[in-house]
Amino acid sequence: MMANISSFLNTIKTAIYGRDMRQALHDAIKTVNDGLETEVTDRKSAVSGETLARQSTDTALGSRIDAETESRTSEDTALGQRIDAEAEARKAADDTKADKETLNGGFAGG
Repeated sequence: MMANISSFLNTIKTAIYGRDMRQALHDAIKTVNDGLETEVTDRKSAVSGETLARQSTDTALGSRIDAETESRTSEDTALGQRIDAEAEARKAADDTKADKETLNGGFAGG
């Protein structure tokens, strides 16, 4: 929003006394400065609000990614354990089969 300094400009243009001119210059510059400070403050607040919103979104996204990673890690661990168990079961079955074949072979040859 632009500061309205029309009245000050008019005083500067029509002032007869130096005192009036100085006061009009002072007031015009102060009005413009105050308006500028307000604008800068408003923009900083808006940027801060956007930054907070982005940080909140980033945090939520990070939490979601962490949860998904943890879930997949748990699934991978469970799958690994299942594969290990199946491998051990097959090995045990193969060992049992080999033992039976050895026993059968021993009787067959004797």
